[in-house]
Amino acid sequence: MKIEDFFNQPNIVDLSFFNFRNAITAAYFANDKLEVQKVNDNFRSFFPILGNVTNIYFPHVLEQLGVPGVQIEEFVENIDHKGSVLIPEVHITIEGEERIFSLLSTCTHDDAFPYLNGVQGQFVDRTEEWKLKQEREGLLEEKLRDREIIEEKSR
Repeated sequence: MKIEDFFNQPNIVDLSFFNFRNAITAAYFANDKLEVQKVNDNFRSFFPILGNVTNIYFPHVLEQLGVPGVQIEEFVENIDHKGSVLIPEVHITIEGEERIFSLLSTCTHDDAFPYLNGVQGQFVDRTEEWKLKQEREGLLEEKLRDREIIEEKSR
């Protein structure tokens, strides 16, 4: 690679995205207009229904995934006003199975390479944690019901 290739915009974007490329999460980078520029392999494998999302407005990607409008509005508002967003529970149905993700995103800023200014984020699959939480809550409810039955019979 020649030195001038290093400063080529696509190469700089690739280098910037390097850590996310191999992430176990579904990662993306969108420009400052929220148009998706890059996604990692896990993004494509988590959400195969989307196909190619390059240059697609990220809130439209969320809409295609079936994310509720209120969460999409929360995403846009937080990115615009706070520069970051954390939505801890996003329910997305993929191939008939409900999965639960956390969506974390933050604005990026770089004076030297303005085309790196945008939003970098990721979906973290929390489905197994959510299932365990539901199971635990069910067991607690069952325990409370059993306790009430025992107390009633004791009376």
